[in-house]
Amino acid sequence: IYLSGVTLSLYSERGLDRLAGALQAARGRDGRVVVDSNYRPVGWQGDTARARTTFERFWGLADIALPSFDDEHGLWGDADPSATADRLRGFGAGEICIKDGGRGAHVLDEGRLVHLATAARSEPVDTTAAGDAFNAAYVHARLAGAGPVAAARHGHALAASVLQHPGAIARRSAMTALPAITCRLNVPDSFRCPLARRPPQHARVSPRSDRPRCRPPVSATNRPHKRRWQAPGNRPRFRAVSRPSGRT
Repeated sequence: IYLSGVTLSLYSERGLDRLAGALQAARGRDGRVVVDSNYRPVGWQGDTARARTTFERFWGLADIALPSFDDEHGLWGDADPSATADRLRGFGAGEICIKDGGRGAHVLDEGRLVHLATAARSEPVDTTAAGDAFNAAYVHARLAGAGPVAAARHGHALAASVLQHPGAIARRSAMTALPAITCRLNVPDSFRCPLARRPPQHARVSPRSDRPRCRPPVSATNRPHKRRWQAPGNRPRFRAVSRPSGRT
């Protein structure tokens, strides 16, 4: 289960209680909880105390913590990533990987903080979703059996690829140069989806393009019906069938 600080900022106190209970229940069934900081002061309406209390609570429920140092510095005033790692460990976070922008990432591996520089690439085209790309590759690699340091390298590789393309989603052809993850996903059977083997119908890949081909959203004008709608002047005529008035 993946969530971020933006999600936490949208919930009321009652909603946060229900969310925390659901996360605890999922962890009881061998589920894993991944939390990304993504702290946005506007979403918390300037209530720093509430933001700190909420983050402290949900960092303690995180099996994998993926904070950004800029967020932690802005909310807590951490002097360096080492201070961030110590504080999150005190909150009860399990695995910790701190993203530090162009300075790389810091992974807490076997009690020591390992610094990993970013992948060597040219100037970025668009920095949108670079952190999300790092998170996606990191979590995927960890579920596939890679260690935290190796997973961070996969995160750097995918983030560097996304940085070279405009927008949040890079083309599929750009992913071919990324390191392959061939390990079997280590997901409990109770959390496996029987439909996960095939892509959803609205995201099938077109043979003429490497981008997903999406269907238009269903609305009042294009909702499928049993009978196609026709213009009033072009409606089919129906032959009236007489019924017997009495019973036989």
